[in-house]
Amino acid sequence: MPRIDQREALDVLNRRRLLELATDFGLEVSVRGTKADLVEALAGSRRSPLRRILAKLRRDELKAICRAAGIDESGREKAAIVERILRFGLAGGFASRRTMEPGGEPQTLTRADLVESVAAATGLFKKDAEVVVTSVFETLSESLRAGQKIELRGFGSFRLRERGPRIGRNPSTGARVEVPAKRICYFRPGRELKNILGD
Repeated sequence: MPRIDQREALDVLNRRRLLELATDFGLEVSVRGTKADLVEALAGSRRSPLRRILAKLRRDELKAICRAAGIDESGREKAAIVERILRFGLAGGFASRRTMEPGGEPQTLTRADLVESVAAATGLFKKDAEVVVTSVFETLSESLRAGQKIELRGFGSFRLRERGPRIGRNPSTGARVEVPAKRICYFRPGRELKNILGD
């Protein structure tokens, strides 16, 4: 799946346009600042969340970002192009890019990363985004506890499976141990997620 981070998306724009955006968002930047300084100021500011930046761009600028990210640029409606850019995994303020560490271990996406991503994509303050993320997790947990199946179209479904009692072995002594029945949460990825992971 194509990906680009927020800084890469802003880097598609020319210096003059970046300066206009920084001024529109009330950021204190030098008129003589470099393009890299302007990109950094916009990407690092709470005043300029990505969704708001994209909303200020012209259609041709949005399409240039799509081309840079390898995202389908078709369509005439600006709002649809903005949603496509946000949905198709722009990283940084869009959604954290998770790559392999130099040692080969994958990075871990944490709750704090999710909060940061929601805050950047929606323009919410982090404390408000944390309430949203916490609320979603609590709702999912309560639904599973009540025995409901959770279906998130395009992402996947969660459900509980009953695992009956069984006889196991203690790995250190080899003695037989009774393992009681329990409920296991099972996740099944949706078609769109499978396609993303298959890329």
